[in-house]
Amino acid sequence: MRKFFLAILTCVMVACSASKSLTDMDNGIKKISIGMSKKKVISILGNDYEVISSKERTSTLGYKSPNHGIYRLVFVDDRLNEWSKDRPGYYRQHRN
Repeated sequence: MRKFFLAILTCVMVACSASKSLTDMDNGIKKISIGMSKKKVISILGNDYEVISSKERTSTLGYKSPNHGIYRLVFVDDRLNEWSKDRPGYYRQHRN
């Protein structure tokens, strides 16, 4: 019985930890602005991103948002050019 409670407690702690990091993502996104360097944006949002696309001068990084959507950040010459938050039924975009 003790192992059962320990397993439940572990699951709850992992779930809370994941939820907190996604909430931190929403708070971090408020701190970025158009024109920031890619290095600065990553220092704010963290290394838990996916490279969505990469071309000669342009790259797009994706960060998961709390509602199973994704923040898409587009960099041109390693500077943030635009970002958007995609989720079902909602679209928000910021451009330079």
